Amino acid sequence: MPGHRILIIVESPKERMEYVSCFESLGFLVDSLPDGSDIRSVISEKKTDLILADTATPGFSADECLETVSSLQMPCQVVLMASEPVVEHAVKLMKQGAYDYLVKPLEIDQVELSVKRALNASN
Repeated sequence: MPGHRILIIVESPKERMEYVSCFESLGFLVDSLPDGSDIRSVISEKKTDLILADTATPGFSADECLETVSSLQMPCQVVLMASEPVVEHAVKLMKQGAYDYLVKPLEIDQVELSVKRALNASN
């Protein structure tokens, strides 16, 4: 699994850097964005394997993210993190192609496990 490229989309600089540090220490190649404005260019240029995104991030739309991944026909998994457990929304996003929908607060181990499972599922 090391060597896979992950894109982290989280508004909070502290939280974003926590995820970046965690996944870099595990050998992943990590890109990060504070918003969802450059998703298409980053994942197509960098050949991203997985997107880890907070649904509350400004300028980020989970629906648009999943549509972008689908339209680029890339083998890119998407793991979403949300502050509120809205079952209908989670089911809808999973049907659209999200691999996982995690509800905050989260332990870093939970996120790491979901990312590893998502990458294993794509191989």
